[in-house]
Amino acid sequence: MKKISFVIALAFVFAIGAIEASAQSKVNVRFARGASSATVSGSIRGERYVDYVLKASGGQFLTVVLTKRSGAPALFNILPLGSEVAISDDARQSTNWSGELPNDGTYVVRVYMEKGDRQNGRSSSYRISFRIR
Repeated sequence: MKKISFVIALAFVFAIGAIEASAQSKVNVRFARGASSATVSGSIRGERYVDYVLKASGGQFLTVVLTKRSGAPALFNILPLGSEVAISDDARQSTNWSGELPNDGTYVVRVYMEKGDRQNGRSSSYRISFRIR
C-alpha cells in the first residue's frame, strides 16, 4: 500500500512540474552585430508568460517598449535572473520602461497578462523592443 501511495504521489509531482514547465517559455534576446536594439514579436494565452533573457552591464541604460498587436493587453516586469523582484517599482507592470541597470548580469523581461485576462484564458499578440546604450 505504501508503495502505491508513493508512486501516486511521485506521479502527481511530475504532473504538476509538467504543468508549470509548460506555463512559460524562454527567449534569448540577441542583438545583430554592431546593433544596440532588437525587436521581437510574440504571443501569450491564459496563464502562459514569456521570459526574454538578455545580458547587460551595470550602468548601461535599457529601454523596453511593449506594443499590443491584438487581443488582451500585455505587461512586463524586468527582473534580475533568478529573482521574482523587479529591479525597480517602475520596472513592473509596465508597457514602456527606460532606466539604468544596477549591476552586470543577466536580466529577464517577463511578458504576461493581468490576472483577469489570464484566468479567462484570453490571448495577446504583441511586439517588444529592447535597446541597450
